[in-house]
Amino acid sequence: MVKHDVKGSYLSKEIAEGYDRERFGHFIGRIVDKRERQGVIYALELCGGREGDYVCDIASGTGRITESLVENGFKTIGIDYSLEMLEQAKTKKAVGENAVGLCVMDAHTLAFKPKVFDFSTSLRFFGHIPKESRVGILKEMACITKRNIVVAYYSFFSLHTLVRFLRYLVSGKFYGHTITKRLLKKEISVAGLRVRSIHPIMRFIHQGWIVVLEHV
Repeated sequence: MVKHDVKGSYLSKEIAEGYDRERFGHFIGRIVDKRERQGVIYALELCGGREGDYVCDIASGTGRITESLVENGFKTIGIDYSLEMLEQAKTKKAVGENAVGLCVMDAHTLAFKPKVFDFSTSLRFFGHIPKESRVGILKEMACITKRNIVVAYYSFFSLHTLVRFLRYLVSGKFYGHTITKRLLKKEISVAGLRVRSIHPIMRFIHQGWIVVLEHV
């Protein structure tokens, strides 16, 4: 398998500039984008989130989810390891004008005071990193978050996962760190949290799960 460099992959200006176009510029991509955005807002509303609550969007990349959070009235800070990705986020009007801030920061060490945010979110990140890193990041997120955490995982059982696995067999291209519900709940428990609810982005079709976590 070709080694997947999750940090190095998005430091390139060229990759950052083409990220949204490549992933969401086609018909299926636009559907997935819409469902991810709606899913995060629904999850926060499910937890009693409301306009004016503070949210940290971790591994915010080009600011897709940050944009939706801001547009729905959440006071949002986006953090990402890649300055180039954050520069792209600034080009989104809602983010550039209304986000509380955008910070270059490593998710493994979140430099915020404890419980400073009402909620924290992270999409399209956990599927790129191994379990041992995810647990550490979840603990960091729990530390800075008063209420709920909303993250996306990659389901082991989905048509999307099968297609990506077949592509891996042909090309060796990384297809994501997938997980079952049983192992997901175990991993969340190790991080000192528990699963409140799981919301498939497109049940049995897309591999993404939006998972709502709460403090134990």
